[in-house]
Amino acid sequence: MEQKVCGIDVHRDLLVTTILDQTGQKQTQTFQNSLTDMEQLKNHLRNNNCLDVVMESTGSYWTTLYMILEDANFKPILANAHQVKAIPGRKTDQRDSEWLAHLHRSGLIRPSYVPNKQIRELRELSRTRVRYVENRTQYKNRCQKILSKNNMRLSSVLSDIFGKAGKEILTGLMQGKTVEDILKTTENKYLKKHKQKIIDAAKGALSETDMFLLKQMSRTIEALTIQIHEIALRMAELVDKDALEIVMSVPGVGKLSGITILAELGDVSRFGNGGQVASWCGFAPSVFQSAGVTKIGGITKESCENNVQSFLLRGRAIHAYSCKLFLHSS
Repeated sequence: MEQKVCGIDVHRDLLVTTILDQTGQKQTQTFQNSLTDMEQLKNHLRNNNCLDVVMESTGSYWTTLYMILEDANFKPILANAHQVKAIPGRKTDQRDSEWLAHLHRSGLIRPSYVPNKQIRELRELSRTRVRYVENRTQYKNRCQKILSKNNMRLSSVLSDIFGKAGKEILTGLMQGKTVEDILKTTENKYLKKHKQKIIDAAKGALSETDMFLLKQMSRTIEALTIQIHEIALRMAELVDKDALEIVMSVPGVGKLSGITILAELGDVSRFGNGGQVASWCGFAPSVFQSAGVTKIGGITKESCENNVQSFLLRGRAIHAYSCKLFLHSS
């Protein structure tokens, strides 16, 4: 550890810093949580020959400062707020920044994992894509609801009303056509084959407002589909191709799910073995042992020392590819 350490208490508008040297002398200074003051903070740290910096993971306020210090070759450490608060001390009686510096100098802070820039960007894309997919599903469900309330139970005869056959019917309905008129001119083989079933399942009629809403929602669904596709392409550009090929060797893991796994796991070398990976992924049930009696609780992300049978199969699959990733990263 460096001779000097700096604890930073991160707030929405303020950055309270305390530089602590090996003799216990402290220097506290406050900066605004802005790019301009962050530059001044960097100069302040350099002038005091302090490269070792620790901060709490407070919401998302720490992110910008962490990246700026990281790019400037400082040694930022992110402390888990829950762990720091669990350490007995005078946290409420003195500045948080000074307390963080004391804890770090004493080696009592276990650094939180912060992935590198590439993984951070991949995670951002992956999680944004998930949100877009969820939003698209919500709009699809609302379209289904409009059809159902008008006694148009297309989902009972079509596996996907937003597939090729379903879109043809939806487009016709939004144009004011009846189902019978749509099926008379269709060239779709499935629609021709199940013509009577579809007519029986969709005997209702849409109002002008229902048609208007379906048009609005259909446009939103199409726009989200384009954005989801564009995000997937960007994810494919950023991912490590060799690592992706290894992950996809696991049965049932495709390209998108493989990219998501790599984004969420980050640096696999931080795990000791595949069992730890399985535990971190939430596949390890909680285990309570007392007086020779073992009770298995729910699935958690807590470390599980016992190799419980209920997650062995998943654990083995993850273990297989994580071992390959270890070899690839070494």
